[in-house]
Amino acid sequence: MKTLSWRTLLIGAVVITLVIAGLVYFFARTPDGPQIIGAPSTPQTAWDQEHWAEVERGYQLATQTYELLPDNVPVDRLHCSSCHLNAGGNPKSAWWVDLGARYPTDTDLQARINQCFERSMNGNPLCTPATEGAAGDCDANPEMAAFLTYMQWLDQQWAAQGLDVAPPQGYPPIAQLTGDVARGDDLFEPKCGICHGVSGQGQTAQGEYAFPPLWGVHSFNASAGLARNQETLARFIKWNMPLNTPGSLTDQQAWDLAAYLESQPRPSEVAQ
Repeated sequence: MKTLSWRTLLIGAVVITLVIAGLVYFFARTPDGPQIIGAPSTPQTAWDQEHWAEVERGYQLATQTYELLPDNVPVDRLHCSSCHLNAGGNPKSAWWVDLGARYPTDTDLQARINQCFERSMNGNPLCTPATEGAAGDCDANPEMAAFLTYMQWLDQQWAAQGLDVAPPQGYPPIAQLTGDVARGDDLFEPKCGICHGVSGQGQTAQGEYAFPPLWGVHSFNASAGLARNQETLARFIKWNMPLNTPGSLTDQQAWDLAAYLESQPRPSEVAQ
């Protein structure tokens, strides 16, 4: 029997490792949880066929928010997908799966979406949800309907994965630490500046949106969850940034960067 060379064995081991890694990635059965839900491309079910225009419109609104809704986002230069990465389809980035369980009525969810427009977008609500004393107009608002339908489509994509785990919520946890503004200042340029600019004002490519501003007049206001809760911001940073190597920062670095970002100027809180 011919003995295999170490070189052949090594090549075989590498190939097997790559195949296994590819299968793990494809079927998303790693301890990290469910896979990212990609952009809607082709309707697959009868429900998809019936609602596809609204599904696509909801995705467009999530990824081109200030461009498509200038009356609602007149100053801000963020998209919904600036914070909810992959247009709400990323399980480590406060995705939009299972929102129906957290906001059990359309009115509840409509109010929450409006809150994002007023705070995270520093803008104006899409419509007026119904209350006990008034009917409201959100049910007739096409943009709100598109958001709700797209979120329903995300729920269906999650269900199609067949994972026997509860949908994750928010951002994964990190260690309870204290952020340091000075350390965060030192970290910002090498870790964040290449995308967001050394002044934190975001960047465009050929006039088109590329990376969002992190403070200043075009960023989220002081009422937004990422501005009010340093732990929330640290968790977002830890698991989603830098964009090309998410999870590569230490917990302490995430806290330090969060402290630095929260020390920067941004629009005032909206009246409660």
